[in-house]
Amino acid sequence: MSGNGIPIGRISVLALFLACIAFTGCSLPTSEEYGIQVGTKSITLEWDPPPSIFTIPQLAVSQYFVYIRSHGTATWRQIGGVPASENPSITIYHADYGNGWYDFAVASCNYLGEESGLHSSMDANARPFGGWFLKWDYSE
Repeated sequence: MSGNGIPIGRISVLALFLACIAFTGCSLPTSEEYGIQVGTKSITLEWDPPPSIFTIPQLAVSQYFVYIRSHGTATWRQIGGVPASENPSITIYHADYGNGWYDFAVASCNYLGEESGLHSSMDANARPFGGWFLKWDYSE
């Protein structure tokens, strides 16, 4: 149980674009902007693909790009590409980023190479509403 009385366990945070993050060893804070504390070696970001609304195959999503930044900064860094699928996900390892406060974003890319705008975990309409960020604090 965390210090604020909220049980530590498996949670799933769903952001707009239906992006979500699921991991173990977390505690949920109570504020408008959610800081999710993690003490694990890795996390897995998962999201639901958007509904297929295009009848032109070239406009369909071919892949997603995932981005990370230090919480409160403006510069995003691409951390990987994920092929389009029914259950897209990416696993991110603590060894690659270390302890810190992080925001995540997902963008889709169609078969013409056109990338959508970023949908950030900090977007006001992300779930939990008001946005969320990750506090990664792991030690072996």
